[in-house]
Amino acid sequence: MLDSLEKMLGKGIDNALLRFGLGKGYLDLDDPAKAAEHLQRCVEFDPN
Repeated sequence: MLDSLEKMLGKGIDNALLRFGLGKGYLDLDDPAKAAEHLQRCVEFDPN
């Protein structure tokens, strides 16, 4: 799943849902630094 999301990001698709999925995926892989990067971008897209 992460591969698909990373490919979408590479194609210029970038939104809160995509970033949330990436953040959750990296948390599941125990990579909190990479997860935090994506989750921060998620919050920037949709602070509510």
